[in-house]
Amino acid sequence: MKNYFLLLICAFILRPVFSQETEQPAKQVEVKISGFIMNNLFFDTRKNLDALDGMVLLYPLPESPDINGDDLNKIPNMTLLSFASRLKFGITGPDAFGAKTSGFLEFDFTARANSATLRFRQAWMKLNWEQTELLIGRAWHSFASVDVLPGVVALSMGAPFQPFNRSDQITLTQKTGKMNLIFSASWQNDYNNNGPSGKTFSYQNNSLVPNLHAQIKYQSDHAIWGLGLDYKRLRPRTYVESPVDKAKTKTNEGLNCGALLAYGQIKSGKFTISGKAILSANTSESLMTGGYGIATYDTLSGYEEYSNYRHFFIWGNLSYGNKLKGSLFGGYLQNLGAGENLVAPFTAAPNVYGLGENIDRFVRITPTISYSSGKAMIAFEVEQNLAWMGTIDYADKGNIINARRISGTRLMLCLLYNF
Repeated sequence: MKNYFLLLICAFILRPVFSQETEQPAKQVEVKISGFIMNNLFFDTRKNLDALDGMVLLYPLPESPDINGDDLNKIPNMTLLSFASRLKFGITGPDAFGAKTSGFLEFDFTARANSATLRFRQAWMKLNWEQTELLIGRAWHSFASVDVLPGVVALSMGAPFQPFNRSDQITLTQKTGKMNLIFSASWQNDYNNNGPSGKTFSYQNNSLVPNLHAQIKYQSDHAIWGLGLDYKRLRPRTYVESPVDKAKTKTNEGLNCGALLAYGQIKSGKFTISGKAILSANTSESLMTGGYGIATYDTLSGYEEYSNYRHFFIWGNLSYGNKLKGSLFGGYLQNLGAGENLVAPFTAAPNVYGLGENIDRFVRITPTISYSSGKAMIAFEVEQNLAWMGTIDYADKGNIINARRISGTRLMLCLLYNF
């Protein structure tokens, strides 16, 4: 009898072990932590329009002469920054709705100027069926087409020639062999347009129309080609105010903005060539030059109509190597003016809203050399910027006149440790 009870006790204790061998365990949620520690030491020959204490350089500032004619913006400066270091969480879990599931969270430390404060970068979930992928959350905008990027180590990633934008979105990708059809609807948050109330996402939100994007992409082991179309609508004001009696009147006036995108990349051994061309109407929310101006203004009611600035952007990149890699990036942009003549400033408030409104054209040349060893990389980069800046001619569709060349050089040493 005693042996019988011992057998029962052993069977009860070992029952979970045997059941695990016969039952199919549910897939567990897995979280993989990764990221990098980045230190950037850079020297600039003059002041620039930048972000994150200079980590993201867009273009050199125009001349600002003092009473003696000396340029107040021609001030060399140098700094070492590490708060662009990044923390990533890759997540996989059990299937849902017949699809494989995954998620991604990403943070860096650039939320406040020159302060290591955690900043929210990306947070998205994916559902992957056999030929269909659905992404919901904050991720790189489809307009950025991050499969093809400049081979620079600068945190600007080639902006303002290359779109730089992370937005909350719903993106559907349909895969057919090597062809991908991409459809996306996104909403502005951190990256937004300028306007009468400053930079804010409300111009798009008040239009009730999400930023719509469609793209076709071919991708193989050695080549990527893509074409894209981007559209958004902005509503700069919800009401106007009469300059005569300050009476307020509700307005639905807005403007339609868009862009055409083409890109490609070819890899052969250690050699990679890539490039991108964009024709845009007001894509300044992606850290690209552009914007819009006031085309008509009623001096009695304050009613306004608007016209987009149009720009052409193109960049190309050549790189060669693996552990020891050399890269050469070149970018060019051209201001094509607005679609209509613009109203000259009539108050202290600006009549043109955007980024780099006074730039006629801009050229950047960036050679880079890097060496990787294990999880570490050291890189040296020279960024030469040449911008032609002038005065807005409102009577000639906002084109730039009396443009003068402004040059600025950045030397950067980067040490990166991946984990």
